[in-house]
Amino acid sequence: MKIALVNTLGNNKNTSYIHHGIAYIIQYANLHNEKVDFIDLRKFSWKEFKAIIKCYDLVGYSVVSTDYYRAIKAISINRKVNSDVTIVVGGIDPSTDSDKYMKNLDIDHVVAGEGEISFFKIIQAKKENKKLEKLILGERIENLDELGFINRDIFPEEKVFPEEKVIIDPLHPPRRRFSIFLSRGCLYNCKYCQPVSKNIFGRKLRVRSPEHVIKEIVYLRNKYGLEYFQFLDDDAFQSKEWITRFISCYKSLNFRVKFMLHVRADNIIKHEDLIRELQELGLIMVFVGFESGSNKMLKEFNKGTTVEKNEHAISILNKYKIQTIGSLMSGFPQETKDDMKLTLNFIKNNNNVLLQIFTYIPYPGTMLFKEYKEKGLLYNIENPDASSWKPKIKGVNYYRVVYLIFKSKFKYSFKPRLWQFLTLISHFFKITIFYISTLFKKFD
Repeated sequence: MKIALVNTLGNNKNTSYIHHGIAYIIQYANLHNEKVDFIDLRKFSWKEFKAIIKCYDLVGYSVVSTDYYRAIKAISINRKVNSDVTIVVGGIDPSTDSDKYMKNLDIDHVVAGEGEISFFKIIQAKKENKKLEKLILGERIENLDELGFINRDIFPEEKVFPEEKVIIDPLHPPRRRFSIFLSRGCLYNCKYCQPVSKNIFGRKLRVRSPEHVIKEIVYLRNKYGLEYFQFLDDDAFQSKEWITRFISCYKSLNFRVKFMLHVRADNIIKHEDLIRELQELGLIMVFVGFESGSNKMLKEFNKGTTVEKNEHAISILNKYKIQTIGSLMSGFPQETKDDMKLTLNFIKNNNNVLLQIFTYIPYPGTMLFKEYKEKGLLYNIENPDASSWKPKIKGVNYYRVVYLIFKSKFKYSFKPRLWQFLTLISHFFKITIFYISTLFKKFD
């Protein structure tokens, strides 16, 4: 029996993003003597995908909300070229909005939650010709160490050619870069992403042991020549005990490589001593979700931080010469012109920080999505669009949102200004067309 898992996330062929969720499902199947192929839609045209996918008996698709239609197109092609194939969907979107997948006749099973155990059971059922329910609730793996290390060979974008020059500039880290996941679960309650994480992974934080993570770092160093790694968890400091033990284990290694963490601003302030120790071990970058320059908006998000705390965190990272990378959001009904000005001022006052503003995307299953849906404010409930210009919520001035993004880049970056100006004009035009088409739909 031929089995494959398909990554539908993104359409940028040059991106270095790797899908750890799929990789761990493949790893779990491998541990149980099942071979599962990996198919990355970013690498193929639809014609090529059609030729590749027709020979598989069981195919799983991992879907995020912004790639819903891309995934459905792939599934439809899959079904047309092989009517006997068993098609399974899982991932964030099927876990939070299962109903729309349950109604799709091309789909045989919908996995809501973690996928390793459930996908393996589907493989076994297919082999034994056993019937399973269409909706399958994912089972959680308590000891994440048992999963071992994912197979990096299926992600060639994480590798480099030996002749490549090693870059040591902190703004341009070495190319032999590997991303590593530490945990499952989130202890915080930000309204733009919870309770999705808690519903999928549970309210309890599960973390790989520091010793297991160290072993993976050594493995990546020995096999692939790792020179830089990045912990992808939203906050590596969720457990002080864990990060303290990791530091102790990392000190015992006979080599040092540069690395990057994601940490909340309030945790940077609470644990400055740990930041200092990590910097001495090779920490060169910290990614922080600042979200807004307005305290009113931060309170609205239930972020648990303030602008003052964000700036304090930046000062700590500056003190230890650690590069700060941060993200901000705009595009909320509650957000005023003054709130946007405060966000712009935050960027201006912290011009040594690499900051990027994103248009807010209301993801299904989140508290804000539910709030906006109940108020009838969502333009398109089924597939939130990741495009920075596309209107998503009624009552938001998207001309002002894209202008804020333009102004932040135009005034505080080194990218070609003419290109940015032309992009702004294009976005204004697209927004206008969207509003006009929406108006005409009302009269249909």
